[in-house]
Amino acid sequence: FWSASVNSGFSYLKSLSIDLTYIILLNDDLHISCNNLLRLVALNNGRQISAPLILDFNDTRKVVFSGKSWSNRTLSYVETYSDIYEIPDCNSVDILAGNCLAIPFNVLAGKTSLVNEFSFPHVFGDASFCIDMKNEWNLNSVVFKEVIAYDDTSDKDGKNYFIQGL
Repeated sequence: FWSASVNSGFSYLKSLSIDLTYIILLNDDLHISCNNLLRLVALNNGRQISAPLILDFNDTRKVVFSGKSWSNRTLSYVETYSDIYEIPDCNSVDILAGNCLAIPFNVLAGKTSLVNEFSFPHVFGDASFCIDMKNEWNLNSVVFKEVIAYDDTSDKDGKNYFIQGL
């Protein structure tokens, strides 16, 4: 499951005793260019969890995920934007998808695991992690509009699409 895999990788990185600046979580069903991955880290100020704007493979104007924020009106977490043209350059949110995250390593020094694999073995571990990081470490979650990734769950023809920034 996702959470156990993330924690296993985190434990392994901590055991290496090397100087790390960021941890990057990246699923194999998300496509992001090396340039956009480097840009994701470069835009991070060291006090936030950052993620790319995730668009649909087949319709690059369709936002798949732009982060979720708490709504007092619905008393739930809701998608922040569905239209690419409405999204600000840096969108501060409460929850990010765990399929592509840049996390500053220094704020994780005292942690033994990243996500709660017992309560959330496969889904919602990323949401729980973002909320915990905000509450425990005052770490904001942001989506950068200029860093684009594509979700291939909608890709039906098996082509290898590559990513480009806006």
